[in-house]
Amino acid sequence: MPSLLKSAIFLGVTPLLVGTSIYLAWFCTRDPFWIMPGLLTVFFGTISFFCGSAVLLTHLYREFQARKTPRSRLLLQGFLVGGVLLLNFPVAIFYAGFAFDLVTRYRLQVFNDSDRRIDSLIITDHDSDHELGPILPGQSLDRNFNFSGSSTLDFICVQQDDRFEGNLEGYDYQWGGGRSLRIGSGLRYDVQWIDR
Repeated sequence: MPSLLKSAIFLGVTPLLVGTSIYLAWFCTRDPFWIMPGLLTVFFGTISFFCGSAVLLTHLYREFQARKTPRSRLLLQGFLVGGVLLLNFPVAIFYAGFAFDLVTRYRLQVFNDSDRRIDSLIITDHDSDHELGPILPGQSLDRNFNFSGSSTLDFICVQQDDRFEGNLEGYDYQWGGGRSLRIGSGLRYDVQWIDR
């Protein structure tokens, strides 16, 4: 395999593998450390694309001029290696979009620590209500929401004949967040921050 073709393949595959590795490390750990390496990979991946494209075109031109390689094989090389180079862009867009969706998602865990069933638990934001009940005693649930806009998040809890309300937090949709809501006996509740 000619060295120019190898170089073009290397310039296409490397940012793809590095970017995928960084994304998987971030996805498994959700450590903000991985954001900067991810952004740098996009930057250097773009440079790799242009360099790889130039190297590939140089290889194809030289091989075409030398008439050593059949045209059909050159077309196949250009299509496959060019495809690998181009593949970096949709993969990077997918990873960035999926990461943005996860980061802006709001996670809510609800624990019914009381000895009574929660008949209704409604989470309210500025423009909608979300019913999460019923929840049996000792049960819990874990839900994710994509709220739109900034608002406070409140809840209304109904247990048999008792009804009480509370605040989960003021909420900014750009950064997501998460809370744990524990409903106890005697209309008591506890709200804690949780890691998404």
